[in-house]
Amino acid sequence: MPKRLITGFIVLLVLGGIFSVPTLSRADDSLLIAPAVLDRKAKARDILNETIVVANTTDHALHLYPVVDNVAAADGTRSFDDPSKTDLSTSLANWIFFTRGLIELQPGERRTLDLRIEVNLNAKPGMYHALISFPAGNTRPEAEAAARNAPSLAVNLEVLDDAKEILQLNNFNADASFFFRSPAAFSYTLENIGNRPLAPEGSIIIYDGGGREIGTGALNPEGAILGPGDKKTFSNIWRPDVFRFGRYKAYLDLHYGNTTARLQDTAFFWMVPWYVLLILLIFLTALGFFVANLVHRRYALWHHTRVRAIAARSEDLARRLAAVPPPMPPSTTLRPATRFISREFRAVPAVQKAPLPPVQRAVVTAPPPRPPQANLVAAPAPRPPRSQPPAPPARARRLTVEAGPAETPIRVIDIEHYLA
Repeated sequence: MPKRLITGFIVLLVLGGIFSVPTLSRADDSLLIAPAVLDRKAKARDILNETIVVANTTDHALHLYPVVDNVAAADGTRSFDDPSKTDLSTSLANWIFFTRGLIELQPGERRTLDLRIEVNLNAKPGMYHALISFPAGNTRPEAEAAARNAPSLAVNLEVLDDAKEILQLNNFNADASFFFRSPAAFSYTLENIGNRPLAPEGSIIIYDGGGREIGTGALNPEGAILGPGDKKTFSNIWRPDVFRFGRYKAYLDLHYGNTTARLQDTAFFWMVPWYVLLILLIFLTALGFFVANLVHRRYALWHHTRVRAIAARSEDLARRLAAVPPPMPPSTTLRPATRFISREFRAVPAVQKAPLPPVQRAVVTAPPPRPPQANLVAAPAPRPPRSQPPAPPARARRLTVEAGPAETPIRVIDIEHYLA
C-alpha cells in the first residue's frame, strides 16, 4: 500500500512537470533598471528627454505593464489622478510621458526606453516625486495588483521659480478735462504680460493747485485678478467734500505681486462750478461787446479820415485841371490854321506893337486861309473818298489871344475851329 501511494505521487509530479504551463515571474529581483533614481530640475514649460534601460536577468520571458504614480512627500502615499479631474500644475505623474503598453522581455534581453517630462506651463515652484513601476503579469489588472512590490524607477523633479509678475499700465486719465459737477471720474487700463495671475492694489491721490492732498480713492476695490495675457480697464470716482473751482492733479500709485512692483502716473483736470461758468460767460460777453464797439469806432474814425483825405486830393486835382489849357485840336486841322496865324500876325505889326494891359484878352477874327504860296510848303489836303460828298468850305476861325505889356510877343491860348 505505501509503495503504491509513493509510486502514484511520483507519477503525478512527473506528469505535472510535463504538461503544466509555465507562469510569469513577478520580477522582484529579476529586472534590472538603470538608473534607479532620476533627479532633475526644470522650469515651467520646460521639456526633459530621458532614456532608461531595463534588462531581464532571468531565464524566462517577462511581460511588464508600466505604472506611473505620484508620491506624496509627506507620507509616501502613491496615487494617480485622472487628468480631467486633477490640478495639472502639481501632478508630476501627468507630466511624464512613458509607454504604458505591454513590454515583453526575453531572457537576458536589454531594452532602452524613452521618457519625456513636459513641465506644465502653470507649474508651481517646489519639489515633486513620482514612481514608475514595472510589474509583471499575464494581464494588466494582475500586474497592477502587484505594482507596489515591483521594481521601480524614482523620479524627483524640482520646479524652479520662474515667475514673471509684470503688469503694464497702458493709460491713465480723467474721463473729462472739465468737470462741472461732482464726482470726478478716472479710468486706467492694465495688461498682464507675465506668467502669473496678479491682483492690482493701490490708490489714487488728489492734489489741489497748491500741491496739498485733498482726497484719495482705492484702486480695484472688487479685487479683480488679471491672468496671464489678460487686459482690463478699471474705473474710479472721487467725490470732493467741497466742489471748488481750480486745476487738480490725480496721482495713481499701484502695486502688485510678491515683489511689490509699483506703477505710477498722473492726470490733470479742472473743476468748474456752474456759478463760476455763468460769471465767466457774462464777462466774456461784455468783453466781446466792448471790443466790437472799440473796433467799430476805430474803423469809423479811420474811414472818415480817409474820405476827407480823398476829397481834399480831389479838390486839389480839380483846381489843377481847371488851370490847364484845353487840349489842341488834331494836327490834321491845325496845320493850315497855325501857319495862317503865324503868317497873318507877322503881316500885321500894328497889332503886335500895340500897348495892351498886362493881362488882357482879345478876340481876333481871321479870314479863311488862302491857298499856299510858292515860298510856303503846305500840307497836302487829304482827298475824300469817292463815296463821300465833298467837304464844305471852311469858314472864319476865331482866335483867342492873350497880350502882355508892350513890346512882348502875343501868345495864342485858344483856337476855336468851326466847320460848316
